[in-house]
Order: sequence, then C-alpha cells, then structure tokens
Amino acid sequence: MIPTFFRRPVHLASTSLLLAALCLAAPSVAEVLEDDQSLPALYAVTGVEPGDELNIRLEPRSNADIIGRLPPQSAGIEVVGRKGNWLQINSVEASGWVAARFLEREAGAPQSGVLPERLACFGTEPFWSVVAAGTSMTYNTPDNPDGTPFSIRHVTRAMNSPSPHWIILGERQAQSMTAVVMPQACSDGMSDRMFGLATTIVIDSGDTATGLSGCCSIAPAAQN
Repeated sequence: MIPTFFRRPVHLASTSLLLAALCLAAPSVAEVLEDDQSLPALYAVTGVEPGDELNIRLEPRSNADIIGRLPPQSAGIEVVGRKGNWLQINSVEASGWVAARFLEREAGAPQSGVLPERLACFGTEPFWSVVAAGTSMTYNTPDNPDGTPFSIRHVTRAMNSPSPHWIILGERQAQSMTAVVMPQACSDGMSDRMFGLATTIVIDSGDTATGLSGCCSIAPAAQN
C-alpha cells in the first residue's frame, strides 16, 4: 500500500458510512503468531550475550546479507511480520529479519479499542503526520511543523475484530478528526520499510473535509 492524499468537500453522512465500511469490511493481513498473538507488537532482545549483537538480515534466512545489528539491551522493537522462525522489523530506512528465538514480546500488548502508549501515523505527497498519545492527537504538515492538537473524545474498535484495531475520534473548536487504524501491511512509499498498520483519516472543518491515508507505527518516538 502506498499512502495517498486527497482534499475535497465531503458530506459527513457519507464520510461516516465510508469509515464504517472500512472498519467492518477491510481484510486484516496481520500475521498471528504460534501463541495466537497478533502483530504489530513491541519486542525486546533476549538471549544475546553482552558484547555480542543480534544480526538483522535482508531476508528471512541465516545466510542473507546483514543490514543492521541490535545490541543485547535493545527494547521497544516493533515487529510487523513473521515468516517461519523469523520476525520482520525496520532498520533505518529498510525492512529486515531477525531470528525469532532472540526476541521476546514485551508486556502490555496492543488491544483493540485501547490506544498504545504512542501511535504515530504518517503519509507522503504531501507529507503529513498524526501522533496520538495520552488524551490528544496532533496533526502536522511541513507548513505547520508545530502541529494542530485535537482532544481525543473516544477510542473504540471495530466489532468482531480480534486484531489490534482502533477508531479514534478527536475534536478542536469547529474541527473534528476521525482516524481508523487497522492491521494491514503498509509501505510509506518513500523507503523500504514496512509497517503493520494502515490508516484512513478524515479531518472535518465544517464546509470541507480533508482525507488522508497512510501507515502507522507503535514504536517509541526514537525509532520512528
């Protein structure tokens, strides 16, 4: 998926129906682990000796090229996919693979309808980002680097969705924002990184509405 951007007048009733359809009908491609835990999720390095490092490989095989390394104390690593005994993570501007036996899932896994500690969504052409943390979410563009804050009024989930899935409703003065975030393979279109969450966002300003689509990450700020 390559993020897109559109701007046009939108009838609110039509927008609500569109978002509802996305929530209920969009297929989930989040992979389920052997212990029935879904992705994306945060992991920490385990079983790596001090002074050693965990290799990140270009492909999920032991003889693939090494594109990065993780120190033994690394934590908050966002895992977005799995193939056999390999887990997919992002390293700088690329997506790579590490042996699953050296990563341990952290406590506090994402749950549908409950926001993770930090959720960062973003897209390109033009560039934009929405970061949700605590009780607010902030919309940023190159023309507005300080961002426009929205207070989060409600966080809910799509019915019958076992995977992490969020519908976030925010407001500020005469504007409102609705973000639908779902587990789905997503590319930012500018790098070789892959993400496990896709989003559709509508910002309603009264007479007009701005629609955005892109990817999301639950990784800590330092890793985005």
